[in-house]
Amino acid sequence: MTATHHQQAHQHLYVLGQQVRAYDSVAADLRDGVLHVALLTGGRVEQVRCAPRPDDGGRLWLWDSHRRPLAEAGHPDAALAVVRRLR
Repeated sequence: MTATHHQQAHQHLYVLGQQVRAYDSVAADLRDGVLHVALLTGGRVEQVRCAPRPDDGGRLWLWDSHRRPLAEAGHPDAALAVVRRLR
């Protein structure tokens, strides 16, 4: 990834963290380029990364802990996709 991609990825993860926190009982913490999302009541923690998706022209996508695509970075429903993985 280029320096610009790293900056954009960080911005997408930061915004996603803000959006995820709007859901009840969900916490998000961005550290070391990974957004850690968890239910406050315990349970799973999802580690979301933002990286290019080769089969989509290299556009930035959000990936779950198992390297499965969640949503294109910046997609309006990305936060919902992350929270659904926790429940």
